[in-house]
Amino acid sequence: MRRRGGTLKIKESVTVNGDGDGAVVMSGSFLMDILQKCGNLRIAGAQASHCRLSMGERQDITQEVLTNTHLSMIFNQVQYRTLMRKKWADAFDHYFSPLDGKILVQPQNFPSMLYWGNWSELKNLCPTAVGYMRGQLRLLFDQLLWVPQKVLDRVWVYNRSDISLGLHF
Repeated sequence: MRRRGGTLKIKESVTVNGDGDGAVVMSGSFLMDILQKCGNLRIAGAQASHCRLSMGERQDITQEVLTNTHLSMIFNQVQYRTLMRKKWADAFDHYFSPLDGKILVQPQNFPSMLYWGNWSELKNLCPTAVGYMRGQLRLLFDQLLWVPQKVLDRVWVYNRSDISLGLHF
């Protein structure tokens, strides 16, 4: 993390300067990271991913993917449930924990995710920016229609051969 004038640079990829750009970059990193962590199908010896998107498409992901409710275009198999306002807020707090939020005990996928490292570093090195950044990220997060179902230690939940999503309408 480096401070340049009124701007804060974190791992050279997120900037906090009051104009919301840092939230857009971190949100984009979040979108890419969660789809990169989507696992493989475990049925009939198949090793195909649950996600139909190629790795290249996942790296160039835009918010439109998580605002698309045609889930069969994104996933081979999926289970979902509709999340009410409180559960959606809990999901946001899980992915972008508040300054005093709980640290995941043994996070399986999170430490290797760029957005998670940037978020943790921001919380540790510039706690005064966390409230502002969470507000900006929440505006972007609330535009999404689905995210992986929140669980304590991993990004994706697999039930039999399906993955679980929380939908927000």
